[in-house]
Amino acid sequence: MGKVPVEVIYMDIFLYLTITIVVVTGVDLFAKFKLGKSSLGYMALKVQRYIAYLICSAATILFVVSIFAGLEVSQSILTFFGVPYFTAWVYYLTAVFRRLKAERIRRL
Repeated sequence: MGKVPVEVIYMDIFLYLTITIVVVTGVDLFAKFKLGKSSLGYMALKVQRYIAYLICSAATILFVVSIFAGLEVSQSILTFFGVPYFTAWVYYLTAVFRRLKAERIRRL
């Protein structure tokens, strides 16, 4: 397995970052629509949204700094670069759907 070009690594990181921001923002808009903008249920999701963005940005900074430091990345390692971004998605999706379920149960 050969070394992956730096441009490919940067493009992967950029795509992961962009897709994560779009997914988390889309799910946030869905939660805002379902719960209401000023409801306490939606306000409670702020912390989880910021944690998802923090995971995403910390992974991006870590990957870019490691590439600047000269880390050689093979194709098999490059496939694992998406794991932190996927973790951020799953974390926020789980938080939103748990909040929606709790609000539905509370309103019954």
